[in-house]
Amino acid sequence: MTHYAEAHLYKAVSPLRQRMTGDITMRKLKKRTQSDYIRAVKKLCTIPWSLAR
Repeated sequence: MTHYAEAHLYKAVSPLRQRMTGDITMRKLKKRTQSDYIRAVKKLCTIPWSLAR
């Protein structure tokens, strides 16, 4: 992996996702559960909140 690709990879991860991943890891959840949680949060982020009321 090139230096640019590595820097871009780390830059793309938000602080919220880093914290969530850290919390999930600390709780020793399985990899599948981790990916399911992250997928669910991503899906929540796509909801147009003006329509969610």
